[in-house]
Amino acid sequence: MSMEFLVMMLFALYAGTLVDRFPKRKVLIFTQSSLAVLACLHNTVYASKENENSKRRAIMRKLTNCIRKSVATVTIICMLFTIAPVNAYALSVSDIAGHWAMDTIQNWIDQGAVKGYEDGTFRPEDSISRAEFMSLVNGAFGYTATSNTVYTDVETDAWYANAVGKASTAGYITGYPDGTIRPDSPISREEAASILAKIDQLGVDVAAAGVFTDLAANNWSKGAIGAVYLAEIMTGYPDGSFKGQNDIKRGEALVALDKAAMMKEYVSVETQTAGNYTALGDSIAYGSKVAKGFGYVDLFANALKNKAGNEQLAVFNLGKPGKNSSELLADLKHDETTINAVSKAKIITISIGGNNLLRPVTTDMAEAFKLDSKSDTFIRDLTLVLMSKANRDKLKIILAEVSPELEIGVQQFAKDWPEIIKTVKALSPQAEITVMTVYNPIREGDAYFKTFNKPVSGINDVINSGSGAYKVDDVYSAFNNYTGTEALTNFDLLKGSLDVHPTLRGYEEIYKCHII
Repeated sequence: MSMEFLVMMLFALYAGTLVDRFPKRKVLIFTQSSLAVLACLHNTVYASKENENSKRRAIMRKLTNCIRKSVATVTIICMLFTIAPVNAYALSVSDIAGHWAMDTIQNWIDQGAVKGYEDGTFRPEDSISRAEFMSLVNGAFGYTATSNTVYTDVETDAWYANAVGKASTAGYITGYPDGTIRPDSPISREEAASILAKIDQLGVDVAAAGVFTDLAANNWSKGAIGAVYLAEIMTGYPDGSFKGQNDIKRGEALVALDKAAMMKEYVSVETQTAGNYTALGDSIAYGSKVAKGFGYVDLFANALKNKAGNEQLAVFNLGKPGKNSSELLADLKHDETTINAVSKAKIITISIGGNNLLRPVTTDMAEAFKLDSKSDTFIRDLTLVLMSKANRDKLKIILAEVSPELEIGVQQFAKDWPEIIKTVKALSPQAEITVMTVYNPIREGDAYFKTFNKPVSGINDVINSGSGAYKVDDVYSAFNNYTGTEALTNFDLLKGSLDVHPTLRGYEEIYKCHII
């Protein structure tokens, strides 16, 4: 979770009120990803007081089709009144609209990495064969080396012979004791978890798999399942199960592969060389709202590489969405990957704290509306729930009562922070450390500004109090002192602009660097 989540939640609350305030107006809702503005509603919605229930069902159906969870993040913008419908970009498959994995599927289609069937469908809920999964893995991770297949059920002229050869050479999959690899058989969720954990060198984590209710103590894949769950590559189901023996669905497979490929790119053991730049923290380290490769970490690394002595700088990004200060501290003390990366780092950046405030909010909302806050569809599910005025009123009560919990988050941060810095310095005494402050994306004057501004300021006070031990990149100064004409953030709840994180220009301004 990040500050972006808060804004999405507030958007859901705000957008729902539009239905009540403007029942006879045209409403167009569309999404904007980090790469392009994509229109997703073609038809306006007309309703009357006599047909209120039908109106709400229509809006909920359209909202379901509209909301997409992108690889990085999604910004939702609401435009009102007499705006003419905008044509959405052409989908090459006909059955993914409204599917929770729609954005990932479309992205892979756009890149030519996957395609649908001849009838124009993609069938995201169908299973995927072992050979098909191998082919996707090879493409996603760039495996090209191959060898002659030795499996008895793979003919040399089979379409998948080359894919199996690459998979076997890469070593992420092996055959069965009877000499087969069963390329046409569906691949299970636990088999997929095992492969992705091996590729990303995640090791095993049996304890993390304990959150699932259907994994036996002696399950062969339990450690791999725990590892991919902890890495947020794969998740379970709302009933608490993982369903490891079930066939993985085509949509699930693409989303898991997409996340694993991103982690492999940013967190590679091979990059742990002298002169490392190691990024610690939460989601802002990924450069939310900008294209992959052009975010906070990337821009900073790009600027650093232009300085003498940093030409071979290697980026080791350990930023993980949803991580709070206590979890970062635990990683610094017990996680081998984190300890190794920090120990070898020449330059370290830390962006942490926002989730100390968001965790209690998301927990309270999940409990109040009986949702799974760890689900990939949580934002979509919450948005749909908040289309009900009764639920929006309930949300107002939650936000009004959350202040004490936010203060607990600040107190926890204040307790963790000195130990975080002490541990980082002990691991890498000579490293240059830069810390990024937390910012409140809600504009002053908004109804919820004061609720979050006090705890945000409290966390920043803690960060600034230790500035003698590290350099502080103050987000507030970067934005408040900016004199350019281009907005660094587009967040304005009242105007329906909800880009909560800094734009690409914002990241450049923060670090005074430019894309090469």
